[in-house]
Amino acid sequence: MALAVIIMVSICLDGETNWMEGLMMLALYAILAIAFYFVPAA
Repeated sequence: MALAVIIMVSICLDGETNWMEGLMMLALYAILAIAFYFVPAA
């Protein structure tokens, strides 16, 4: 989960994006989706 936070901070700091940052955002969404899929229901 810390990797997702690091990616998000690095993308939001400069205020502009390119294709590599878009690819990192897709990876971020995949990391979050996998993390929430494996969290047990409360």
